[in-house]
Amino acid sequence: LSLIEKHSNKYKNNIYLSIDIDLQKKALDELKQELINYDANYGFFLFVDLKKEEILINAYDYNTKNLKKDFDDSLMPIIHLSYEFGSVFKPFTVYSALSYKLLDLEEKFNVHNPLKFYSGNKIVKDLIKNEEPLLTKDILKKSSNVGAVLINRKLDCKNQFKNTIEELGLLDTASITNEIKTVNIDSPKFSKKGNNCDTMSYGYSLSVTPIHLINAYARMITGNKQFKAKIIKDKKYKKLNLNQNSSEINKLLFYANESEHKLYKKCLIAGKTGTANDTSVKKQSKNNNNVSYISYFPYHKPRYLALTFMNNPRNSDGAYLTAGNTVKNSYYSILEKILFSLEVSSCGENVNTI
Repeated sequence: LSLIEKHSNKYKNNIYLSIDIDLQKKALDELKQELINYDANYGFFLFVDLKKEEILINAYDYNTKNLKKDFDDSLMPIIHLSYEFGSVFKPFTVYSALSYKLLDLEEKFNVHNPLKFYSGNKIVKDLIKNEEPLLTKDILKKSSNVGAVLINRKLDCKNQFKNTIEELGLLDTASITNEIKTVNIDSPKFSKKGNNCDTMSYGYSLSVTPIHLINAYARMITGNKQFKAKIIKDKKYKKLNLNQNSSEINKLLFYANESEHKLYKKCLIAGKTGTANDTSVKKQSKNNNNVSYISYFPYHKPRYLALTFMNNPRNSDGAYLTAGNTVKNSYYSILEKILFSLEVSSCGENVNTI
């Protein structure tokens, strides 16, 4: 927040921030506790009103026990740090294939065996082997790397997939005000048959900032190709422009996001987890295992979107140290604290899942 105040000195007129102090306090307090629970280096929680294109919460904190004096306090993670976010990119692959009408959602993919990259001896495989062929919805639910590559190989990566990535704004300079901007993204090489295309399909080879990821998801799930989240208050409500592809991906991500938490069905929460190693230019520690969870609700008419992130958690609620066993749980803990302060009287009624 102090960094936002620093940048605000460049304005000649009064500015009104979209950051909600009440929501910010509740989210930050819970985030601090979650960082302790999972013994993570640092983390952030970003919460966006999709109708207003406003960032309501920009909560960020680090664990002094782990980082001590090693962390650069002059950084604003939302625009200054970039990451390979891992499996949260898989829906982009599915969305691209749907957009070009190259994907039959009833088609089954054999993901049991590892795949070789187009060049070299490297292979891609799944953390947990799936013996049976998977539908697209189960590729997302089980987060199959092999499945994501097989879907991506339906696309002409140099043209079709690249066009989708550009359309979602992942290669552009992003901003949260006219004055507060990110640096240009280093675009990887797109070729019809290249290793970058395979690895991008499940979240590697392209490092982006959190604001890039937020804007890309918002564009994909709302159909609003001009979406740009900001911290300046705007009283105007934007209409959703849901199209067939957006509606389809929202149904898939509601199914893939299945959870036993009571708010999953009550709020109709869709989302995707991602676990990846940090390859950002400005690394903050020697251990850089990043876990992230991007989520939104209600899935059929998206209103609120969140990105929950942690760097190098050492504790987990399951056998594997993944986003599903860490930040996904943290998101629900934070949502429980802020839900009744949002512009929703209730999350909605249960609807049939796909």
